[in-house]
Amino acid sequence: MSVMSKNVSIPISLCMVILFSIACGMLSVPNSKPGIPAECKDKKIAFSSNRDGNSEIYTMKLDDPEATRLTNNSVYDGEPAWSPDGAKIAFTSARGDNSDIYVMNADGSEQTQLTHVAGNDGGATWSPDGTRIAFTSVEAENSDIFLINADGTGVNQLTISPAFDGGPAWSPDGGQIVFGSERDGNAEIYVMKANGSKLTRLTSNDAFDASHAWTSSGDEILFVSNRDGYIEIYAMKSDGSRPSRLTFNKGFSGSPALSSDGKCIAFVYSDDPRDHTSIYIMTSEGLQQTRLTFDQDSALPAWQP
Repeated sequence: MSVMSKNVSIPISLCMVILFSIACGMLSVPNSKPGIPAECKDKKIAFSSNRDGNSEIYTMKLDDPEATRLTNNSVYDGEPAWSPDGAKIAFTSARGDNSDIYVMNADGSEQTQLTHVAGNDGGATWSPDGTRIAFTSVEAENSDIFLINADGTGVNQLTISPAFDGGPAWSPDGGQIVFGSERDGNAEIYVMKANGSKLTRLTSNDAFDASHAWTSSGDEILFVSNRDGYIEIYAMKSDGSRPSRLTFNKGFSGSPALSSDGKCIAFVYSDDPRDHTSIYIMTSEGLQQTRLTFDQDSALPAWQP
């Protein structure tokens, strides 16, 4: 399934989670508490939405319900990722022959194509020092993780596997990258050094584990799993130990993103992801879940640093 083509508006990592969610028949509503948590009100997110008829990238201040549209194309634009200084946003766009990584200023200006490799590229994530970007590239039904310098030079392939590898996320010190892989026959979470060496498997069970985000301290990793029967958000130690469940929504809860100060988590929820997804926020403990978007399809939130 290549979801980075021009006619598809959901990225591959989210599609994989949705398939498992559908299989589990999850049709209930999150236990939300009204009101944005106080520690989150002064923050800003970027996200993708089709509220204007096509998947585009928007930003929103949490204390202001109005969203600002940054892209305006007839093809898919999505998967925003802020640079560490908050000045730029990397994103995925299908405006060329393939889906590629683009970079723009935080106000949407100066949109520039970054990748020009043969595959469909997406899921960009910046190194903590802002000099490199890791991304997923899909070609001929295979998916691997690549690195590229922030100026578009120096493409380097990090994983080589006939199975799916994708969804990279940097450790806060820039020394490691966590990602998802099916190389052992099941969707599990792995970590490697930033040069692709010393591959270590962090999860090992029959469930689906994916969609990763490192906490700002580097001590924990957020991820999504259906190990308890529902697609929910979990946290575990960076060595894979002590997993704990953060959401108990009996629906599809995915794409967790942690704010830079570690106090707030943005995520995507739906009672039926085939129909719609909305963005929610909660505290880092999983409390005060609050809905932010009310259009039919908003996804993949990212916090401004």
